[in-house]
Amino acid sequence: MPKFLIDESLSPRLASVFQKLGYKTNTVRESGLRGLPDETIVRWAKNNKYCIVTNDQDFGTIYYLKERGVISVLLLKSKLQGVPSFRRIIHYLYKSQTLTEEYLSGALIVATEYSIRRHPTLESDESS
Repeated sequence: MPKFLIDESLSPRLASVFQKLGYKTNTVRESGLRGLPDETIVRWAKNNKYCIVTNDQDFGTIYYLKERGVISVLLLKSKLQGVPSFRRIIHYLYKSQTLTEEYLSGALIVATEYSIRRHPTLESDESS
């Protein structure tokens, strides 16, 4: 089962949404990473095998330029930046059965309330 790290760009209250669905979840704050560079957060997530949950597109850039296929990033996008909107996206992902190790592993996932897009990993690029 995947583990999730809630970035400080999102409310730490979103951790409880994942936890109620049965997932182990930490926040950047709980992990002692608050205010540290994104690269430090990526290194921690990689070393501890966590999927980074964020709405900060910089993690998508890091994924493509440095960590493609190595880390998992779940990028939540919403016009309304509140907890209720992000909660709906998480539930949509859960109901779509995409919060699995297999689906998330090494991938960049961009999710809204109505769509989920899995960006290809290097591995899937090579098999095309």
